[in-house]
Amino acid sequence: MPLFMIEGSKDGGLFSETITASDMDDAERAAVIRLCEAWGEEGDELSDLGDAASVYEFGPTDYARNAADEMLAVLRMALPHISSEVEQRKCSGNDEYFADLEEVERQMGAAIAMAEGVPFMSSPIPSVNEVKADITPSAKVAAAPELSAGATFNEAGLETAMCLWEAMLEIRDRSNVAARFDEVGTVAMRHAVMILIPDCEREWREGEDRGEDNSPYDWEWCPAFLERNLWRLGVEPQSQVEAHAPDCEELEPIDMAPHGLED
Repeated sequence: MPLFMIEGSKDGGLFSETITASDMDDAERAAVIRLCEAWGEEGDELSDLGDAASVYEFGPTDYARNAADEMLAVLRMALPHISSEVEQRKCSGNDEYFADLEEVERQMGAAIAMAEGVPFMSSPIPSVNEVKADITPSAKVAAAPELSAGATFNEAGLETAMCLWEAMLEIRDRSNVAARFDEVGTVAMRHAVMILIPDCEREWREGEDRGEDNSPYDWEWCPAFLERNLWRLGVEPQSQVEAHAPDCEELEPIDMAPHGLED
């Protein structure tokens, strides 16, 4: 049965839950029930509950992330067997007999090391484009930017994060934004939004210093700032998304190097 994610916010509080449902209509009905329980409200529509609410169906990337722990466990279990088979085949003296399997062994070891965050002393894993360049073209999906290691935020920063994410939920179903969610997944997008916190607060303060009134901060400034900075999260302009066709040429990957965070 398909998986769906319920997300909502109210008065600074956030709610998220993964559920199974037969279709989007069933998922939305379940979301109304769960959000009514969470917020202590009554309502028949998602728009009646809290400050923002949405339901979306898992995409391929979301399912892959959901199964990541199990896939890593299988790789760890299978690698010793593959390594043993490689060693046995090497004894045959026929290089072609073990070369392909040895490459599989190397890629499995590199994938495990990547998942564990440890160095892997071998040549880099070839990309899908390199491995299958002579078979079929493969779209290049730029990864979502990530927060710098060790970054911390005070209470104001956490409130900014919630305001930005609320604004993101409001436009979650827009075609260009939905396309990016499908590419990298909800968790990656949530983390990517965090890189905007320092600049959002800094530009707000700079505006105040110039005597500008951009209030209210939560419902006017943050949504407008997010719209101006969607490109940093890899979201294409709306016109480009609408212009895409199944057989059109691939766009060049978007450079999404995050701005440095202030101390």
